[in-house]
Amino acid sequence: MLAVVLTPVLATASCTSHSNLHAAANPTTATGAGTTGAGTTSTTVAMQRFPSGQDIGLGFDHPRAWREFQFTRISDSSSLIVYLSNAALRDPCTKTTSAAGETTTCGEPLTALGPNGVLVSWSDIGYPGPGSMPAHPNTTVDGKPAEIVVTKPGDCARLGAAETLVADIARPAFANNYYEMVACIRGPAVGAQERLVRAMLESTRITG
Repeated sequence: MLAVVLTPVLATASCTSHSNLHAAANPTTATGAGTTGAGTTSTTVAMQRFPSGQDIGLGFDHPRAWREFQFTRISDSSSLIVYLSNAALRDPCTKTTSAAGETTTCGEPLTALGPNGVLVSWSDIGYPGPGSMPAHPNTTVDGKPAEIVVTKPGDCARLGAAETLVADIARPAFANNYYEMVACIRGPAVGAQERLVRAMLESTRITG
């Protein structure tokens, strides 16, 4: 069981497209306490494992309320693994057909985050240059070199987010590839949502 202390703080690439929404399976729980203006409250967050019943080289626990949305989105250097969100998402890619042929354009899976909204993406990145990635590790995830950077509001400002948290995690078996997790978080409970993101990273296991 994963224990998380929750302290709420008030405060285009070319791609092909296919979608699959996963229901929650095999949930665990995360428990914690939060302090608000009305006093101290306890919360229990149901967690589930991604992926369920298969080994894709990457696995982690995430809040059950963050539903899994899988779309086939591939560019020259990245491949989307999964979106997680407590909001409904749409396929970010659209196809248009003309006399010149078929064109696929990809954007965002939602227009804007609602209050306390979270959008997480996990991707496999192929790094074409020399050397290993991440270039400037400042921590580890599952014992692998990783770089975690938090900016406010950062790139996720385009979705109305108050914070952007990016984690780049080395894949030792593939020197020029790495996993990238991007979390867009909107307030007011930014601190509580960030702690859930970090709990997800702590639960991450990399096997390939």
